[in-house]
Formats: sequence, C-alpha cells, structure tokens
Amino acid sequence: MVHARLKLKALFFLTCSFANFVWLCY
Repeated sequence: MVHARLKLKALFFLTCSFANFVWLCY
C-alpha cells in the first residue's frame, strides 16, 4: 500500500512539474 501511495505522489509531482513547465513556456 505504501509503495502505491509513493507512486501516486511521484506521479502527482511529475504532473505538477510538467504543468509548471508548460505554463512557463506559455
């Protein structure tokens, strides 16, 4: 369960980073 939680957290972090990157480029 903890592993899945960590995975979700990592995915969320990647999504946020990507969104920020796109926003900066925009």
